[in-house]
Amino acid sequence: MQQLERVLSLAHRQSPSRTETLEAVSIAKHLLGKVGDQLEAAAHE
Repeated sequence: MQQLERVLSLAHRQSPSRTETLEAVSIAKHLLGKVGDQLEAAAHE
């Protein structure tokens, strides 16, 4: 949950640094991958 809050916080900043942007993208990809895995598992039940 803290990771998602971090992504949302950075997304709402006017001009995040490149490092912050890359961090947010990395976290978002990780979290979306987890969601995709859960959806796939649920579809096979």
